[in-house]
Order: sequence, then C-alpha cells, then structure tokens
Amino acid sequence: MASHLNIVGLSNKGLFQLNFEEPYEEKQLRDGATQNIRSVVVSPKGNYLAYRTDKKVEIIKCIDWTLAAAIDGNVRDMFFSPMDTYLTVWEMFLITKDHPQGQPNLHVYSSSSGELVGSFVQKNQSGWHPKWSSDEKLFTIQSNSKILIYEDAKFDRYTHNVQAQNLQAFSVSPSVAPNYYLSVFTLG
Repeated sequence: MASHLNIVGLSNKGLFQLNFEEPYEEKQLRDGATQNIRSVVVSPKGNYLAYRTDKKVEIIKCIDWTLAAAIDGNVRDMFFSPMDTYLTVWEMFLITKDHPQGQPNLHVYSSSSGELVGSFVQKNQSGWHPKWSSDEKLFTIQSNSKILIYEDAKFDRYTHNVQAQNLQAFSVSPSVAPNYYLSVFTLG
C-alpha cells in the first residue's frame, strides 16, 4: 500500500488540509469562523490532530477529518501520548476566591472521546510535560523534588515515586515492558 501524504496548515483563512497528489486539492477543515486558532499538534501515529483556541480544544480524526471531541477551557499547551490514546493539556494555574489553593490545571483526556481521565496540579509551564513510556504503561510527572509514577492508565493514585534533591528534569527511556529506565538531572 502506497503512502498517502496530507499536509495540514494554518493560515489567516483557517485550518486547511492539502491532498498531496494530483489533482492537488485544498480542503478547509476549519474556516475563518473558528476564531484565534493558537496551535495545532498531530498525534505520533497520525490518527488525530488537535487545535486550540482561547476557549476550547478540538480533536479531529485524520482518517476522515471529522470531530472526535471538543474540550472547553483556555488551554495553553497540549500534546498526545505515544500511542495516540490520550491528549494531555495544560492551563495556567489560577488561585481564585472560590479556589484559594488553586485547582488542577493539567488534564489527561481520551483522544477518541474527550473523556477526562486524570487531573493534576502543575503550576509552571516550563517542565509541565508528563512523560510516557512508549507503550503507555507508565505515566510520569514531576512534582517538586519527586517523580510520581502511575501505571496502566490509573491516574487516581501513583504506584511509585522517586525523590531526588534539587531535581530539575527527568526522562523515561523508550523501552517497553518489563524494563523501564528513568534518567534524572539534579543541580549540585
């Protein structure tokens, strides 16, 4: 089976898809009526495309360019998990009169349905990205000087944690079960 190349672009006219074979055809995915598209991401396996505006995120199925899910919120950044199963989004951390301690601002959604499956507090935008193992068995997140490890898409409780003084960053190896490796960067 030959590869089928599509180019997706964002212009002042909206979000468009270009069929990269003759006859070259441009198709509007979202027109100018979809205001303020801020960014577009494509899932690693190419099953989904997500774009964000100031008010929502929409996940599009690349097979037929139909809407898979819409997520309300003022999302600032987003990315897909390695196997396209989840879309993770980050919103600014806010302290309000109703929520003086703040509330979760990092959310994990099912790519296919938009169902919220996990929420976390991640105050800073730099370093907010959780890390996944390539098989999505492990989901890891940095919380102060700890790395919290969640298994099997159970986001309600972490199963392991690694503590490192002056933890600045970490990564998860792309290996699959049963061998997973973490590397950490600490100051000092």
